[in-house]
Order: sequence, then structure tokens, then C-alpha cells
Amino acid sequence: MTQARRTIVAITASMTLAVAILTTLVFTVDEASAMELSDYQITADVGGPDDEVGQADLSLLGTDLSDVNAATPRVGVLVAFDDTAQSGNNTSDACTLFDGDGDGLPDIALCFALGGPTMDLVPSDGDYSVLYDCKDTALDRCFTNGGGGDGSSGTIGSDTDGDGLIDGLSSGCVEVASITQDAFASEASHAPEQDPTNDTYVACELYLNEVTELNGDVFPALSLTNVCTFPSSSANSDDKDCLVNPGARFITVDATVTSTENPVTLTATVEGSDGSSGSSTFTTSGGTTNSGTSSAIAVGDGAEAATYTVTFTSDTPIELAASTCSDSTDPSSGTQDGSSITLGPGERYECTSSVETSEATSYALEDSGLGEGATCEATTNVDRLPRMTVNPNDITAETVVYTSAFDNPDSLWKILSGSWSVEDGVLKQLNDCGFDYTTLLKTAPMANYRFSVDVKDLAGTNHGGVVVGQSHEDTRSGAWLVDLTNGGSTLRWGTYNEVGYYQNSGSVDITAPGAGQFVNITVTVLDNNLTVEYDGAEIASLPTTTGDGHVGLVSTQTAVAYDNVTLTALPPGGAS
Repeated sequence: MTQARRTIVAITASMTLAVAILTTLVFTVDEASAMELSDYQITADVGGPDDEVGQADLSLLGTDLSDVNAATPRVGVLVAFDDTAQSGNNTSDACTLFDGDGDGLPDIALCFALGGPTMDLVPSDGDYSVLYDCKDTALDRCFTNGGGGDGSSGTIGSDTDGDGLIDGLSSGCVEVASITQDAFASEASHAPEQDPTNDTYVACELYLNEVTELNGDVFPALSLTNVCTFPSSSANSDDKDCLVNPGARFITVDATVTSTENPVTLTATVEGSDGSSGSSTFTTSGGTTNSGTSSAIAVGDGAEAATYTVTFTSDTPIELAASTCSDSTDPSSGTQDGSSITLGPGERYECTSSVETSEATSYALEDSGLGEGATCEATTNVDRLPRMTVNPNDITAETVVYTSAFDNPDSLWKILSGSWSVEDGVLKQLNDCGFDYTTLLKTAPMANYRFSVDVKDLAGTNHGGVVVGQSHEDTRSGAWLVDLTNGGSTLRWGTYNEVGYYQNSGSVDITAPGAGQFVNITVTVLDNNLTVEYDGAEIASLPTTTGDGHVGLVSTQTAVAYDNVTLTALPPGGAS
């Protein structure tokens, strides 16, 4: 069974598309006879011919967007059925599904039925076509019971006289007698049930200004989410065949915040190895349960399985404590780790996640071997764990993995020590009494990369910089530190030894930045070589065997602000 996908066609006043123009705004049966396939953007059923049996099998979808910028915005939809006749009381029933609020779920459905020996539009319960107000709760169907929120049946209007138009409206559906060719006639494997050269075509039009929900809501835009067949004109039952990117995967996230009873606004983001991504923002309920559910997030529509990661961001510092995902269409298939799940074409997963708030804390870190602060309490040396094995990701093309100007809260940082917060459009570390306050970027370890950071002092002495090549959050042994010291008049670089104490490798005198002046530090690790740049000028280049790993930000005995942080993954050799 093919599946649904979110928005492909948005009807807005600003949309401009180059497509063929349909000559009529309000069609009649006679005018429909003059339609051609060239009037539409055509997509064949990616499930191929005969992917559903008999009356439920669709062959082709066409969209006409020529009037999306008209004074009365309109979208045209063309649907082809493989069958060219039905016997007895059998009918081929389909609905075009439209989203009005941007969550990917149908709010409006325009449905019709075909039957008889020549596949004519036939009345279902007395109506030739019906315009429904959906409950906005499902991806691939239209629940109509109380769809407008006012307890009504969910029917906005219907075509009771068979003229192709919803009574009193310009929207509706008609059969197109002039188009008969079979969408898959040229395929040798095509073995149609009835006619190897012909399909049955129906054209529908929907006008934005006519679409008002039963509770009076008016949508600023409509998006075609899918066209599906259903059994016996029941748009709220399981779909049989769908035409809009049926390989799409969908992930829904149920999140519970365990560490506070205050409502938390979360954005769940899903990113795939196939390059696709999607997100949904929702607010938890607060109270002892403090949970919330995202809308369905559509990602990926290729023929191959792909791996997807689920992350959270929030206006409150948070950590993802645990997450598991299960196939909502086949619960018996078990669960997967919600931070990295593999989905095949058409699969739908529901992830149950536990989120904890993670407010930044302030505390002193043991001496890194650089000496004691002049006005701070003495610190104690503590040995670190040895460097751990790093398994960096393979990169084949230059890719920006992370970039931020800190205009919004950011949960992609792991605070190891210090007092860190995003405010005033920068990331700040505010503790000025201690050494090597560190936060690591929560990205996969890499062997070749470029890490660029703008840094400035907040308290008169600039001792900020970056750490690269850190093998694990539990140890800095083997990692490189590149930072400013001596009030910002020296740029130095060095490594942490096998038990975590800093060993200087080199330095250069520079003009100290003015108070509150941002300067840029960029470190590039490529093919076991580390290059240091300061404000765009190369300062040092030296070999390294410990450059692979994680990156982060560091400050020592100084309140420091960071901005315009970018991490770029590089392929071996640096060539994209």
C-alpha cells in the first residue's frame, strides 16, 4: 500500500510557478472534454501499474497551478484510475486531501465516486461529489465526525445534481472524456485487469475563497497533501492507493518532560542520511504528566531505507534522556533507539521520548596545570582518563554540520563545566574563577573539519578559545587547545597530555583585542595536520595524530562571549 506525504502544492498569493494555463476558471462537463495532459504537471504512481487490485488502483496524478496567483486562487487536480468499467454496484472512490494549517494533516477533502460500465461519476448516498471538513488528525484520510469542531457531520457541501460542481460553489469534480490513454501502456510488465491502453480520468478544482470550515475558520493557504482511494466512499477508513510521494516516511514524537512541571516548548527535528529533514514545534501540557505530541514529521521519499536522527531544541536548556520508536503500522516489529532509527519507504514510526531540563550550573574545575588564579581559591590537580578511541564519520563532500549566530536558544551543546547561557545573541561563559571551562558541540566525531569561532571578553581579560580533537566528554586527554592568554596579547596552542594536563606547543604575540572586540579563531584539521588562523591569517600549521574527535569552546579565568560558530566537515584532501 502506498502512503501519504505532506505539502507539495501551496496556494498562496505570492506563489509563482511556470506551468501550462488552463483556459477556464469554472469548468463544465463540455469544457472538461477539451482538457489535455499538457494542462497539468504529471506524476505517475510510483508504485507502478496494478499496485492495488481492481477498483482501488490509481495510475496518475496531475496538478494545475496556473491560477494560484489569480484574484481567486485555484488548484486543479487530475486523477487517473486504471479501471475503465465497474460491474454491479461496485464503485471507484477517491478523495483529494488538502492541508490548511501547515501541519501536514488534511483539513479539507474533495471526494467523488465512479461506477458503471463507462466509469461515470455516480452518486454516493445521493451526492456525486462531496466537500468535507476534516478533523485534522490523520495523515492519509479525512475523519468527518464533527470535523469543524461544532458537532456537525463534517460535510461543507455536495454536488446533488451531477453537474460537476458542489451546489452553489465553483469547486467540484468531472470526468474528462478527452483523456483516455493508459499511464503504463508502454510497460511490457503491465497486465491491466481490463483495458491495456486506456485509463479513466477525473478533474477536480478547488477554490480557496470557497473553503470555510464549519466552525467559520478560513485558511490563508491550502496545500495538496495527497490523493487516495478508499473503500465505499468512506474517507475515514484505511486508504488503498495514494499518489503523492507514497515512499515518504513519517515520524511522530511524544515527549514527556520529567524534571519540571512547567510547560516547555519543544521543537523536534528529524534529519536523515538521505538528506531529508523535517521538524515540528509543540508545547507540553505542564503538571505532573507534562507531555506533548508533535505533528507528523514527513522525511524521505526514496526507494531505499535510510537512517534518521531525532533531536530536540527548546527555549529552556534541555537534554534528551531517552527515546524509543516503534512502527505504528506494525507494532509487532519491536522498537528502535529514538536517537537513530532506520525506516523503509512508507513506514510510520511513533517515538516516545523523555526530556530533562538542563539548566547551566556554575562550578570550579580543577587546575589544568597552568597555575592558580590570583584572586581565586587554590585549585587541585586531578588526573584525567586516557584518550579514548575515536570512530569518526566518513565524509565525501564538504558539509556545514553546524552553524549558529545564537539568535535563539541552542541545545546542541554539552556543558562540561562553567556557567553557560545564550543571551543577547551570543553564547556566554560567565564564570571568571577557574580554568578550562568547556562546552562540547554535540555532533558526531570527525577526522577532517574546519571549526570557526568569534570570541570576545566580557570582563577585561580575554582568555577564550576552542578545543578540538576531544575523544569523549569524559576526558580531554590528547585534545588540542587553541586560545588567547596574557590579556588577549598571546595566541597559543597545545595539547592535553595522557592524564589531561596542558602542554604548550607554541604561541605568537598579537595585538590584544580592544575591550568587547570580537576576534576570529579558526582551526582546520585535515589529513593529520592542524592549521591555526587568527582573524583570517594563518598563524601555525603542524602535524597531529589526535585531531579527530569532537570540538568545543573553552574559557579560563574570564567571562567570554562566543558568536558565529560554524563547524564544517571536510573530505580527505579537502576537495569537495
